[in-house]
Amino acid sequence: MKPEIIHESKIEKLPFWYERDFRNLDDRLKSRPILVLGGRGFGKSTLLRHLWQKQCRRVGEASIEFVDGRDDNAKARSQIKDARPKEVVFIDDLDLIWSTAAANDTQESLEKLKVGLWNLLRLNQPRNENFSCVASACIDVGGPSYQRLVESIQDTSLRKTALQVYSIYVQNLETYKLEPWRQAWEFHWKDGFDRAFSRKLGEKDGVLMEIWRSSILGLTGGHPALFGPAIRRLEELCQQQKGTLPAFERQLVSFEEVKNPELPHRVRVYLEDHLSREAIRGIKSSVRRLKDSPNSLEQRAFELLLEIAHHGTVGVLPPTGATVRQLLLDEGLVYQDLDKVTGNFIVPGSMIREQIVQIGEAFRPALPKAHIKLEKVGLEDAGDVIVNSGSGSEVEKIRLSGTSWRLLEALYSRRNSTVSKQDLQQLVGLVDDDKAVLNAVQRLQRQLRIHQLSKRISITSEYGKGYRLALVDS
Repeated sequence: MKPEIIHESKIEKLPFWYERDFRNLDDRLKSRPILVLGGRGFGKSTLLRHLWQKQCRRVGEASIEFVDGRDDNAKARSQIKDARPKEVVFIDDLDLIWSTAAANDTQESLEKLKVGLWNLLRLNQPRNENFSCVASACIDVGGPSYQRLVESIQDTSLRKTALQVYSIYVQNLETYKLEPWRQAWEFHWKDGFDRAFSRKLGEKDGVLMEIWRSSILGLTGGHPALFGPAIRRLEELCQQQKGTLPAFERQLVSFEEVKNPELPHRVRVYLEDHLSREAIRGIKSSVRRLKDSPNSLEQRAFELLLEIAHHGTVGVLPPTGATVRQLLLDEGLVYQDLDKVTGNFIVPGSMIREQIVQIGEAFRPALPKAHIKLEKVGLEDAGDVIVNSGSGSEVEKIRLSGTSWRLLEALYSRRNSTVSKQDLQQLVGLVDDDKAVLNAVQRLQRQLRIHQLSKRISITSEYGKGYRLALVDS
């Protein structure tokens, strides 16, 4: 659906997290047609609509063609086939238009789409400095999603035409990658957040602003599909008259409440509830689609996704895993941490991780029933994890020592309950440091994976509360 023209005074302010990309794209509009490429939920459509509004004020709506491949795909295909050259062209979800046509249209209809796209992008004319074009897509050039779509087309002639259509925009559009987690992303995000809310939440010591900032970052991990709705809700709370808000919402943005030790927890629970209702649905659909897919590559992608979600991160994959990795990047379910030398792959935010783990519970392959117990080794700072089969005969004995043993023993003694970081510091004998417990847990999880126990002994974190150990299929 074509966006509605809005008077300049009523145009929604560009969200701060798109400011750099908006400036970059606006500067490049006259140089060459652009393809904005990014994962699902990254905000490509939002950027295109803000650029469209600006161009409408510059050159007038009559000089602009806006093709919306998301809300009305059939209309978008017809629009491309029948379009006449315009001064400025915007095509949202060009890959979706192409893939739907390739899967459903006839040979003749696909040929018309190819010709229409050729004319719309003015590829039959010399380069015109007065012409601008911006399109958006999720599917990377030559990536696995593209290959799967091509391979799904059985008709040889139809496949050839589909490849020709795709090559038009691959070869003639300059790629601009929309990457929410580019280097130093967290610094820029915090800077933008502070500028947006310094007057609304920035009391003298900034405690209230820090509570909201850390809660949003912890839950969303910087994923625009989640933190966008979270920030919009915070703006609504700040803009409404305090007297019109229910008491519990009024307390969430009240300077008088900053000394209440329960406030961080209340803010987090409130945000979780709001995002569960308003924002997480699309991400859940992407995860379920991978889990339920009959495609072997997508099944492997889900297994990797589940591994990353359970263990927090995974190192750079070998070349043989590049296809699977790209599937997850296309879906916007992981990102590569470019701020660190290792470049590990990470699931953004606790909400997405929890959704993946929950959906993955039904995916776990059945394990033979077993009984797991711990036995300390004499007076040594060590012990054994004993895994017995259902018949009672010993199957395996794994020796752990030092911090890993003490941590496992502490969590095992309180299994199925959440143990706070403070309690673990005392029980395990760790230094009073924020990262000491996290590092110890990660070392223990690595030990469990090495000994193939990670599917029987699950250790999960509960943000702001601590860690929980559960025995699986035992």
